[in-house]
Amino acid sequence: MIKIILYFLSTSTAIGSEELFEKLIYAPFFKKRLDKGRTSGRSRRRAHILVKFMEKAFAVKFSDYKGYAIALSHLDAAWKWTVLDSKVRAYKTFYYGLEYIQKYPFYSVSFSSPQYFDWIKKYDKILGRVSKHLTLWEETKKMVAINKIDSVGGMWIEPDLNMPCGEALVRQRLYGQLYYLRNFGKISKVETLLDTFGFCNTLPQILIKSGAESFWTTKITWNDTTLFPFANFMWKGADGSEIFTHMYKFNLFSFVDFGIYKKTARRPNEYGLVFNSHNLMDCENKPMAMVSGNSIRTTDFSGLDELKDKVSDDRVKTLGIFYGLGDGGKGPLELEIQFMENFSHLFGYKHTTTHNYFRILKKDVGDKLVTWDDELYFEWHRGCLTTQVKVKKGNRYSENLTIAAEILSTLSLFNPELSNFKYPKDLFNECWQKIMFNQFHDILTGCSVAEVYPLTWKEHDYVINQMHSLLYNTVSMLHSKILNANEKILIYNPVAVKNETNVSMDNFDIPIGSLEPLSFTILDKNELLKSFNSQKGELKLNESYSVIIIENSKLKLIISKSDGNLKAIQIIGNKKLEKIGNLLYGERNGYTYSKIPSLSDIDNIDSQILKMRGARLRIYHEDFQGEKFPAWNIDQKYKFKEENIIPLEKILINNNKDKISVKTYYKFLNSSVKVEYLLRIGSDKLDLNIDIDLKDPKLLFKYFIPLNIKSEDVVSETPFGSVSRKRVSKTKMEKAKWEFSMQKWLDIGDEDIGIAILNKDRYGASANAKGIGITLVRSPPYTVSQFHTCQKIFEKGEKPEFTDLMHHNFTLAILPHIGTWMNANIPARGLAFNNEAVIVQNSDENNGSLKLDEKYFSTIPAEQFKLNIDSKKLLLPQLETNAENIIISVFKPGEWINKNQTKNLINKEKGFLDLDYYLTEEPSEWFWDKKTVILRVFESNGQKSDAEITLSNAIDINKIKSIEEVDLLEWKKYRDVDFDSISSNSIAIKTEFGPYEIKTLRINLM
Repeated sequence: MIKIILYFLSTSTAIGSEELFEKLIYAPFFKKRLDKGRTSGRSRRRAHILVKFMEKAFAVKFSDYKGYAIALSHLDAAWKWTVLDSKVRAYKTFYYGLEYIQKYPFYSVSFSSPQYFDWIKKYDKILGRVSKHLTLWEETKKMVAINKIDSVGGMWIEPDLNMPCGEALVRQRLYGQLYYLRNFGKISKVETLLDTFGFCNTLPQILIKSGAESFWTTKITWNDTTLFPFANFMWKGADGSEIFTHMYKFNLFSFVDFGIYKKTARRPNEYGLVFNSHNLMDCENKPMAMVSGNSIRTTDFSGLDELKDKVSDDRVKTLGIFYGLGDGGKGPLELEIQFMENFSHLFGYKHTTTHNYFRILKKDVGDKLVTWDDELYFEWHRGCLTTQVKVKKGNRYSENLTIAAEILSTLSLFNPELSNFKYPKDLFNECWQKIMFNQFHDILTGCSVAEVYPLTWKEHDYVINQMHSLLYNTVSMLHSKILNANEKILIYNPVAVKNETNVSMDNFDIPIGSLEPLSFTILDKNELLKSFNSQKGELKLNESYSVIIIENSKLKLIISKSDGNLKAIQIIGNKKLEKIGNLLYGERNGYTYSKIPSLSDIDNIDSQILKMRGARLRIYHEDFQGEKFPAWNIDQKYKFKEENIIPLEKILINNNKDKISVKTYYKFLNSSVKVEYLLRIGSDKLDLNIDIDLKDPKLLFKYFIPLNIKSEDVVSETPFGSVSRKRVSKTKMEKAKWEFSMQKWLDIGDEDIGIAILNKDRYGASANAKGIGITLVRSPPYTVSQFHTCQKIFEKGEKPEFTDLMHHNFTLAILPHIGTWMNANIPARGLAFNNEAVIVQNSDENNGSLKLDEKYFSTIPAEQFKLNIDSKKLLLPQLETNAENIIISVFKPGEWINKNQTKNLINKEKGFLDLDYYLTEEPSEWFWDKKTVILRVFESNGQKSDAEITLSNAIDINKIKSIEEVDLLEWKKYRDVDFDSISSNSIAIKTEFGPYEIKTLRINLM
């Protein structure tokens, strides 16, 4: 009994750590005794007494279940320890795992992240031998081959699943599963993400298309508002993909919830039952207490009573007890193995592996399952979407630049102007690994100790600098080869949607619109400036005593002089929409002054306009009193702790021919803020720049936009998709989503009109009947470590106590639009907003103009001014689609290459890749074998679409052997894809997309 109490104390993250237990309790008192033998009759009798006590305490009967003991080591790549510490922990984890495999015949253990296997492989020579003949890595491979070590998971590291973009999540699976395949000859069929803070609605498709057959998590069982009602279900993704999902506790805390499994494992009364957060009204969570995020439950499960007519009393009795010490790896400890062996002996439970357990579980569950058709929102840790601003910025910029550089580099392989170009595969592998590693769920979310982040910042900076240089150097090479650098500007749109940019000349930012996807555009400097100067002024600025009115051909805005808040915004140029008036206030037609008044009327009704607080910055205090996880959790009462802020000095107005800027400066405590509204010539969006010099702890900053739009829904981007949530909650699950995730955009609108908010690096937001709040920054205390040994990073007295006390800049855009977000193509607008065009005006290599035949150019109109500029598009390799909702995610060489070697042959599975070249381990030096090119495309609006993808000026049509749709691992073939010849070196690929469908196309070359 004492041992178990000590065990529970040691595994509680709120109390201590496994190091404390291992050094002070386990080793001195238990290790020697356990080494003497496997189990004893005396220890089993003690275990029997203990479990009888547990049965009474938790109102369960363990013999009612067909139990399976599954040893699993859960290691956080960084948390209360640094990455260097994690490498030591990984070594101990594998070493102990092999030791216990040899000692206990029944024992096997699951390891879940390829990254940890790779560390053991990378440091193999340093780590030395663990047996007479084998090193640690060699022994590990041997145990994987006989399933004593179960390689599960399949993502490179256990990442956050709300903030990485869709392509990053694909790479997590691609590189993780291929690592398993190349090193062990098999992939993982079970994805295990037990500790990730919520799951996006597009994950099922990504998992299914990368080899997963089942999914397991525990985290939603930590919910603070509702009790997730199903332990075994089919999770349906946004595209319709379904994956078998099991949800139950991890570690010995799972014994506490054997009673709840009777409720959540009930079988449905009928086929075809579908549930989501909108049609389940109650499901209230009623724990007795919370210990380290684990609910210590009563027997009151009345929150699930609404399901009593839909499910039976018959339940699934198969239940896995996944056990292993804490978050720091090295588990299971030998004491845990002893306990589980005694426990299993008492109740006839069996030891097994993760993969085998899911085979048994799925057979018991059968084919009558409920379907969960929604995201798996985690009702806790909502602050993780905002904490550590610098890491989140680095993640977004790293992703954007790496994807853009990868596409341009692949196009360059086919570029006749860059015949000597060498594809930097090793660099891309290195950068993707840094991106993926720093998407780990305790790094990207900002909840690790302060010592973790200097390395993350450094690695993000490295990726950003490398990818930025690669992009600009490649474009500069073209500039120097074909243009006169003194006269021409070369612009490259690095993203596969239409884009816009601004060219800086003579203190003007000259707007360049309608850049075609992944295109090069040539502009003559002199002609561009001449044409811009000849334009009549479109921007208008007017002032009254109390307000500033600015407008261009598309938008009209009113900003208050007293507080700097945005009081009104109106779409102009459309008579129907002008009647709607101000998009920011009141009921659409129910408020007398909802329409923006003319300047002549303003003085008479200024007081009415100024009564409205408008779109504005809002600052709140976060108390954190009694909160053990402030870096994770937003103070739920923050809305009652708002502070008033006033302008520090006179508002500054800059009125120029290309843009009008209105800047307001604020002061709050020791912190200062600058809010700039920027309206550009011809733009349909209002740019918003917010600078915050944050010097005060425990603050939360939001930018709030009150909306005069009735729609009940707020739609926000998810990785490769979007999700709709309710502004006014009707169910407890909807109410719990008071802070939610977004990617590059969110939107509130109806069939007539809407407003989208675009962002460059924010991930957290809120919405209610009044409007949208974009969460900018918060300054909670850092996670602290009292017992864990951390690598020394800071000198004494230099370690920061609170996160994000530094200067921050945030870039947003308010984009009113006609029709729905789908009609306005908001996903493409958000993607373009996040990817600036590459502009080269002066090349470092100026060898003069290389005269090319006219066939290398085609004229395109300068739509931004409707001018007669001699604007050119280079006839270079180009990719585009015929529909704005069909977006190209990546274009790259295939991962599989031919080395004409028969050794290290991968074990092929039925239906998988079977080409006429061998699949070998990752070569030490990568080269493109000119056999395959990969094109990944996705549907972004949730609409079924017929699409045509054009690849021009790239591949001789006679060299194309076939085009196939394959899985995300570029391995399993689904079907052949039709394509037509447009010219000798251009093709049109024709295919059909379902809503939010991701397609990976493999172009096979002769």
